[in-house]
This record gives sequence, structure tokens and C-alpha cells, in this order.
Amino acid sequence: SLSASTNALVQDNVVQGDTDMPSRIIARDGSANVTVTGNSVSDTIVNLQQAGGADNVNFVLGPNTTIPTAAIGDVSLLNTWLAQHTGTSVVEPAVYAPPPAVVEPTSYIPSTGGVEPGVVDLTGSALDAATQDVITKAVSNFFTLHHDWAIL
Repeated sequence: SLSASTNALVQDNVVQGDTDMPSRIIARDGSANVTVTGNSVSDTIVNLQQAGGADNVNFVLGPNTTIPTAAIGDVSLLNTWLAQHTGTSVVEPAVYAPPPAVVEPTSYIPSTGGVEPGVVDLTGSALDAATQDVITKAVSNFFTLHHDWAIL
């Protein structure tokens, strides 16, 4: 998507969506002098004019090729394109998995305001958002795995 872009050329791209998620080229929000041509796309190229928004000035839609959407996990079109463009490689993004947060009992700050000392007030500001999230997920998992229990 190009937003408020000036003098942009979108050319020679392969933009293929999956069967469950379309993928398209969009010019929007007052872009000027945008040309979209010579691309292979599986969905519509959009010159988006939003109500109350700035018009796109001098939008040029040249000839583009329509390609089919891919089944989830189908990279055959990508592999074909790579074979035709030697010297180009695909770098897979690293999958970031943050380490699980460790909540130590010594890190609990006794709550004030009517909650007995040593009890953690999950709604209070004494715990940071990440710690609150970890505790909430743990409680949710506990009750999901022990669905015959009830909260009174």
C-alpha cells in the first residue's frame, strides 16, 4: 500500500495472495503521480478514494498480469520466479519466541487498599503489564485444563 506517496513507480512485482488472504497493490491518501505497471498480481489493483480523504492525483494503471491465488503453503510461483531471477535469494524471517516470563514469589509486591499482605492484586498497578498477562494466561490455562472446576 502506498499512502501519500509522490512520484512512485510500482513495477515488476509478484503479489500473490493465498486462498484465505488476498494480497493487492493499493494507492491511497492523496498519492500523486503513482504508476502501477508490469506487475503480476492475484487481486485487484486499487486506486482508493476514501470519503473525506485526499484524491490520488495522476494515478496511472498500466498493463499488469493477473495470476491465481495460491493454496496455503504453495510456493511454486515463488520458486518459478526465483529460477528466472538467478542471483536472487529468499531470506526467511527468524521466528522470535520470547522466553517465558518467570514470576518469582519474591517479586510480588504486597498490595494495599484492603487486600491482605502477601496476596497479589492482579488488577493493581504494582504488577507490570507483562507479568499481569503471564498470570492471567496461567489462570486461564488452569481452568481450561480443569473445566470441571468452578469459580465461585
